[in-house]
Amino acid sequence: MKYLITLLLFLAPLIAQVEESKGSSPYKTYPGFFLDLNNYKGTVEGKTRVDLMVQVPFENLQFIKKQKAYEAKYSIHVKFEEKNTDKIIIDSKWIETIKAKSFSETENKANFNFSYRKFDIVPGKYSLRCEVTDKDSKKSFIFEATANVFEYDDSVNVSDILLVSKIIKDEKGQRVIPNINRKVTTADSSVAFYYEIYSDVERDIAVRYYVNDKNGKEVFKEMETYTLNTGTNKIFHSIDNKEFKLGPHRIYAEIKNDVFDIMTVASKNFHSKIKGFPDSIHDLDLAIEQMQYIATGSEIDLIREAPNETKKIERFNEFWKLRDPSTFTNENEVFLEYYRRIEYANLHFGNYFKGWRSDMGMVYVTLGPPSAVERHPFDMGAKPYEIWEYYHLNRSFVFVDQTGFGDYRLTSSPYGEWFRYRQ
Repeated sequence: MKYLITLLLFLAPLIAQVEESKGSSPYKTYPGFFLDLNNYKGTVEGKTRVDLMVQVPFENLQFIKKQKAYEAKYSIHVKFEEKNTDKIIIDSKWIETIKAKSFSETENKANFNFSYRKFDIVPGKYSLRCEVTDKDSKKSFIFEATANVFEYDDSVNVSDILLVSKIIKDEKGQRVIPNINRKVTTADSSVAFYYEIYSDVERDIAVRYYVNDKNGKEVFKEMETYTLNTGTNKIFHSIDNKEFKLGPHRIYAEIKNDVFDIMTVASKNFHSKIKGFPDSIHDLDLAIEQMQYIATGSEIDLIREAPNETKKIERFNEFWKLRDPSTFTNENEVFLEYYRRIEYANLHFGNYFKGWRSDMGMVYVTLGPPSAVERHPFDMGAKPYEIWEYYHLNRSFVFVDQTGFGDYRLTSSPYGEWFRYRQ
């Protein structure tokens, strides 16, 4: 049974159609783009400079071949509205055009396009909406959040922290390449960032840098001293030779005066990931638990009971390496596809259970997108139900929402040994 599931994981995406109940492709990893927003002291009286940066991966765009190159176009539409009045303060839209020399360049997961705009905004709380729309496919990705625009009127202020991918020095001077998606690979052992400190006079300060993990536990700390000039002071700093465990973290820059009283503080979230792991894996223990549709109980126990984190990662990688259908490539297709399905199930099939543990999630993770879906949400005298067809397996699965709250349960007979996974 385990070998059958592994085979289906590899082959199903090639022959099955999209499960389109939510209108999004199960082959893409979301979000469709990354956005970062940073406050800086501006030059317009009564307003703060807000830098907005948008990073769009090539793989989420549709490229059209034009002569010997490939071209993609997309629009970015940004709105800032006052939180209480819904009054539109900023409404900006622009077009980005990308050109690639080869088709392989358009599919390279490492390639992206970077956009930057700055706005002068009165300090306050705003609703931010950013929409990226591909001009050819018409597919849109939307980001919405609350934007807090700070006021800079004290003797000492600090900007937001900007994570940095690299700093390039050339004949044009020094250029900063921002890390918009805020991902830091554990193998890099370095977190670089930039921020500004504003002072009304020349003074000496100390900055306490520290990092907290997802549980709020401090996992790193160090102290640096600086002499500030009057006005803007640009600070580049990096935390080197430190590997952070997989998962979310938050870095802090705590500004202290000459008697070590806290004057102000800046912070920023970042995500520590393991090279080769899908971005959807934030918790190794959870990722191990989610292996139950492809691994035996003893295989999971072997990984889970490793003596330390390093050994646990080693055993986890070894399990997936044995199932890599193409060892000559840099990517393990089965590994990436399995956790893509887990993520998709969590986004679309969750209710009383986490999406991956639901009946729909169980079928989707194991078999992938069905060949066809027949939906009956409002049939007279019947509970809402769906029928998923897998033509290549000559199987169909019926899910019924007995409660009316979207909790679709599998009513057809179990397939293989699935019933033993459901708790």
